Amino acid sequence: MRVVSGRAVWVAAVVLAMLADVTASADSVRIGGPGTDTNRYPFGEAALAGKRYQQVYNSALFGDPMTISEIGFFNNRDLPGYYPVSGSNFSIYLSTTSKLVNGLDTVMDNNVGGDNALFFLGVLDSKVPFVDGEWKLQLTGTPFTYDPANGNLLVDILATGGSDSHLYLDAHNGDFGTDSSRMENYASGFDEGFGLVTQFVGSRGPAVPEAGTLASLCTLTGLGGLWLLRRRRA
Repeated sequence: MRVVSGRAVWVAAVVLAMLADVTASADSVRIGGPGTDTNRYPFGEAALAGKRYQQVYNSALFGDPMTISEIGFFNNRDLPGYYPVSGSNFSIYLSTTSKLVNGLDTVMDNNVGGDNALFFLGVLDSKVPFVDGEWKLQLTGTPFTYDPANGNLLVDILATGGSDSHLYLDAHNGDFGTDSSRMENYASGFDEGFGLVTQFVGSRGPAVPEAGTLASLCTLTGLGGLWLLRRRRA
C-alpha cells in the first residue's frame, strides 16, 4: 500500500484553500423591512408611458461587494397576494451613484452612475406570489456586480405603458431615514425618506478566480505533480 507523504497532503490542502477563496457564496440584503406603510409607485400605477422611478440605497448596508441576480419587493401589508401587478412593460437598471440618500437630483438622468446596466426587461402581469413564507414580487435579471466602496446603489425603473392596478407594496413614506430614498415623476417628483422595502439577492466574492490566483493554482499543481513524479522515479 502506497503511503501519501506529508508534502503531497500540504500541496493538496493549499490548492483546496485557494479554491475556497475564489468560490462565491450566496447572500441577501433586505433594506427597510418590514416597512411601516405601502405605496403604489412604480408597479401599481404604470398606465402612462414615460413614468420613471428611482430609489437609492445606502452603501453601508451592503458590506462587501455583491453580484446581484435577484431583486424582491414585498406585499405583506396590503391584502397580500390579491392584487396583480399592472401588466406594464418595465425596464429596470442598476448603477453605482455618487448621489446621497435623501439627495437625489430632480433631473433624474443626473442620478445615474457610469456603470449603468440593464438588469430586467419584461412585462409584469400576475398576482404577487407567495415565496419563502411571504408575498414577494421577485425579479431575476442579468447579474450586476456592485461594490459599495464606489458609492450608493441606484435602482432605476422605467414603465413603458400598460394597464393600471391597485398594487400597494410595503414601503416607508417619510420615515426611511438614511437607509434609502426615492425620486419619481408620478406625482411630486421629490420624495426624501420614501421608498419600497427591497431585498437584493446574489453572491459574495468573485465569480471566477482572478488571473493571479489561477497562475498560483497552476504553479502549485504543477510543482506538486513534478514532486510526486520525481518521488515515483526515485
